[in-house]
Amino acid sequence: MDALTHAVEAYTNRWPHPETPFHAISAVRMIFANLPRACAKGEDLEAREAMLLASFYAGLAFTKAYVGYVHAFSHKVGGMYGVPHGLGNAILLPYVLDFLKDAPLAEQRLAELAVAIGAGTASESKSVLARRFVERVRELNRTVGIPEKIEALKPGDVPEVARAAMIEAHRDYPVPKNMRLPEAEALLQRCLA
Repeated sequence: MDALTHAVEAYTNRWPHPETPFHAISAVRMIFANLPRACAKGEDLEAREAMLLASFYAGLAFTKAYVGYVHAFSHKVGGMYGVPHGLGNAILLPYVLDFLKDAPLAEQRLAELAVAIGAGTASESKSVLARRFVERVRELNRTVGIPEKIEALKPGDVPEVARAAMIEAHRDYPVPKNMRLPEAEALLQRCLA
């Protein structure tokens, strides 16, 4: 799920590299096709090999196009509570995509990802496809046993986590839509167990 986050954040960011679409879309396709298999049957070497390659492609994508809000939140939650980075990313990804999905660039790219994973056709509206992709991320999380909430997150820490994440994201990441501090706090409130 960390690799999926790398690919999706790289693909939806404002600093694309000419190779980003190929790497990001390839990674997303491979992850949706193989992660459930690899988790359900660890000895499935074909699925595991595909996941290794997907992780590599996602790494190439974000190295050139960078990441976004999911990573900013996950870094803070990991640092404060010891939540594993990939788990934090997996939980936070659908919440952040819900926030971003209406921004024109993110909507377009999420719609393209929906088509890439077979969740719709290019003839459907971008907004429908973008929402569908976010729902497919949620379904993938459920399939591989990712919780919907961050158990360790304490309500009293939400302002601190939100503030630190906004500093990181706004300093370093070419996000497709800017998040204000109250929006960051509201997003984290939805992540509370």
